[in-house]
Amino acid sequence: MQTKLPDYMIPNRLMWIKEMPVTINGKLDTKALPEFNFSAEENNYCAPRNGVEVNLCEIWSDILRIEKVGITDDFFRLGGDSIGSLRIVGRVREDLALNISVKDIFVFKTIEKLYDNKLKDQVMHSNADVESLDGIELTSSTGEIGLWWIQEYFLKRKDVSPNHFNQHVVFRIALFDENKFKECLAKLVPHHEAFGIRFKKDADGKYFPCYQTNLDSDQINLVRIK
Repeated sequence: MQTKLPDYMIPNRLMWIKEMPVTINGKLDTKALPEFNFSAEENNYCAPRNGVEVNLCEIWSDILRIEKVGITDDFFRLGGDSIGSLRIVGRVREDLALNISVKDIFVFKTIEKLYDNKLKDQVMHSNADVESLDGIELTSSTGEIGLWWIQEYFLKRKDVSPNHFNQHVVFRIALFDENKFKECLAKLVPHHEAFGIRFKKDADGKYFPCYQTNLDSDQINLVRIK
């Protein structure tokens, strides 16, 4: 078979049955075929090494309808095909925000090789050390400053809340790390004056902006919305 068929068409396991079940019309009755467990054998199971591989194993398990998938299991020997590989590509892009192609699955076949050869650099780049900001010169604005005319217009309006004009943006982030997010934000604020601006009221009830260049990660409140 290896001389006639590509790797992904060669069966990994064979099951002998006494006879092929057929319908009353003489056609193969696929529903009557005995179930075959394609799950990786426990002795050969190789667990994920990191969070990305955990998610990849879950995606493969879901699409292949297999209870347990290891990182060394061959996609095609687990019953995968070209349609399944297309679905995996879509899920990886949607769920993990990582880019792979159908060709990558055909070439690397296992999650271990796929991660090492295609995804590792993407993950490292997306999780770049926040210390890289340390070499950038910080802004020097601190203390109180005057209001811009548009800020004064917004804050003087009585018909809406002062927070009404804040911009709210929703992002879908794969593998969200709460501590890393807080650390990045705390390092980012000193480099961008707009992030450090705060509006306060004086004794007469007038607003004035004040820059806060340092932000401790403990000051960042995260609200979980489900």
